[in-house]
Amino acid sequence: MSIARSFNNIAVGKKLAAGFAFVVVLAIVIAAFGINTLSQYHERSLIVAGASSAESSLLMARAEEKNFQLRRRSEFAREAKSLANGAAKEAEALMELLVVPADDARAQGIIDGVADYNRLIDDLESRINDLPMVVEAIEEKLQTKAREIVGLAVELQEIQVNRMEEQYNGAVNTLVTITVVIAALAALIGWSLTRNITSPIRETVDIA
Repeated sequence: MSIARSFNNIAVGKKLAAGFAFVVVLAIVIAAFGINTLSQYHERSLIVAGASSAESSLLMARAEEKNFQLRRRSEFAREAKSLANGAAKEAEALMELLVVPADDARAQGIIDGVADYNRLIDDLESRINDLPMVVEAIEEKLQTKAREIVGLAVELQEIQVNRMEEQYNGAVNTLVTITVVIAALAALIGWSLTRNITSPIRETVDIA
């Protein structure tokens, strides 16, 4: 016996119940897919925000470092180190969200870079009254290290934004596919139910 004939032999009430159950299952699948997509979006947005905050902290640390060189007051050096440590804390928080090893390496690079940056700040503070060429050499190292850290933070932001765009496009394609499948199955089920209801009526009319 074919599947179509077996389906035709099922009572109309059971067919309606089966159709309703099918719609409920599809609704659950779509809801689960949407929740998972939104959850990943939320996590990636947190990563972007954290990386952006780390970048801002480093840029402000650089400003305080410049203030120290101009005014030669220790509080500016301490503030520069404090801001740099804030960037390291942001990177530590990011490591709890990151799942790709390459991203973990970038976050760890920010943490290690901040440690190197703070050591250079200490070196600058202790040698600020040395010859100008000595101070300039330390400043060049600080600038290079700061660029390296900021570059890692920017990479993290750009990578997450690209992944969010890819995820968005994939989610749209998946939802369109599911919608087409649901529409096709709904049309098929509706046509089958209509036929099973109208065929007996038509046969009865013909007999009458």
